Amino acid sequence: MQEQTSDLGQDAALPVVSESNAVQPTLQASEHQDQDLALLSDVHELPEPPEELLALYAVIDRLETLLEEENEKLLHNEDFDLDHSSFLKGKALLDLERAEKIAIGGGAVPAHTQKRMAELRELIDLNMRLLATQLNAVKDITEKLSQTMRDLDSDGTYAAPYGHW
Repeated sequence: MQEQTSDLGQDAALPVVSESNAVQPTLQASEHQDQDLALLSDVHELPEPPEELLALYAVIDRLETLLEEENEKLLHNEDFDLDHSSFLKGKALLDLERAEKIAIGGGAVPAHTQKRMAELRELIDLNMRLLATQLNAVKDITEKLSQTMRDLDSDGTYAAPYGHW
């Protein structure tokens, strides 16, 4: 039995034995890499993006993964280390800024890169809204606990009987 490979790179082709015992390559690509290939499907020879753009896409993929994991945990009220998650996001955002400067450097931004950055921005916006919801909930609980403590310590002498003036 002989393994077949493709010209898509060493990570792209992995041999898989089908029911007919023939070895066929399979792609182990992210959703965005599939979209990249679809965009270029009408071209006979698939051009390899510059190394700088590949590095930028890798950073975007890593940041998307971090954000998706945190968003899932926030949506399902799962316990996680917020400090560690914030550290990883901060590091990934710094890496994104550096990779973007190297890959684009003030030049024209390819359309696919603009699309990837817009999708990333949507994930960041969702993450910010979810974190704001959590923060507001903590703030509300803290205010209620503080008010309860003040009420317990007060004998009512200095309390305003008709609300706040």
